[in-house]
Amino acid sequence: RLDTVRMLANEQIPVMGHLGFVPRKSTWVGGIRAVGKTSAEALDLWDRFRRLEDAGAFAVECEIIAAEVMAEINRRTSLVTVSLGSGAEADVVFLFTSDICGESARLPRHARAWGDLAVLQKAVRDARVEALSGFRNEVAGGSYPGNAEVAGIAQAELDDFRERLESERD
Repeated sequence: RLDTVRMLANEQIPVMGHLGFVPRKSTWVGGIRAVGKTSAEALDLWDRFRRLEDAGAFAVECEIIAAEVMAEINRRTSLVTVSLGSGAEADVVFLFTSDICGESARLPRHARAWGDLAVLQKAVRDARVEALSGFRNEVAGGSYPGNAEVAGIAQAELDDFRERLESERD
């Protein structure tokens, strides 16, 4: 919606576009795939960059664009280019923190993990299930709560309370 980009840019509202693979449109282009792998598709992509720039955007997320095409486009546009799986020849190289930290068992092809938080998350899940099961079992078995986990009342105060309850019933 270049008219929206233009309107926002005219109001000095910074606009960042999104070109290449756009997840919400993936079913329109045959699923998750690189964009710009043919000359015709690369030229269409270049045209989209120019139109976005002409409309007043300041930057564009470039997702899964063939790296060589990204390099050529980056040399020819004034847009700040943010590469997400589009190679190193952009102004910014970006990955999601969850991918960098290895939070998922399956990474996108364009990502690399420098951590393995998925293992830690599984350990936390396992420990949580173990703790919740222990709680449930002890409540069901009557061992929780015990005297250490409940508040008490002095026997004289309890006796007085019971007497007053009985007198109210009469």
